[in-house]
Amino acid sequence: MNIWETLVQNFERVQQYAALNDSEGLIQPVPPPPGALERDLEAVASKFGIQLDAPFLEFLRKANGWQRFLYDLRIFSARELLSDHIVQDARDLIFVEQDLIEVALDVDAIDCLPIGISESSTDCILLLLDGSGRPGEVIWEDNGEIYARHKTLTSFFAG
Repeated sequence: MNIWETLVQNFERVQQYAALNDSEGLIQPVPPPPGALERDLEAVASKFGIQLDAPFLEFLRKANGWQRFLYDLRIFSARELLSDHIVQDARDLIFVEQDLIEVALDVDAIDCLPIGISESSTDCILLLLDGSGRPGEVIWEDNGEIYARHKTLTSFFAG
């Protein structure tokens, strides 16, 4: 079993446990879809002119995105990353918070790939790209504040 199979299974168990103890019904576990096709992953890399972070590729190979990953937060699928509309929504959020991102993170917003967003469009998950100097780092931006920072996508999933 590879690391992503383990992390996804563990997170699914956490979701189920949290839902059982959620008296307000806010947590609705949704399993991730099967992995992305290799041609879709190649198209994403080509579209953004980058080589995607290896852990992110491995995640997409195991789980092609994840709707309602956590509350109303979703991780984009390869097809969603190829959709101009979906990525633009996340880029608009980055633009609104550009000063925060660039000052707090000490990176240019262009060096951030949005890999997830909340249904309310207040949260955005960013993957730092090669130009950032910290490729692979994951930032959870929540309504104008840095909610969480993880050195890797695997540590983001592991909590």
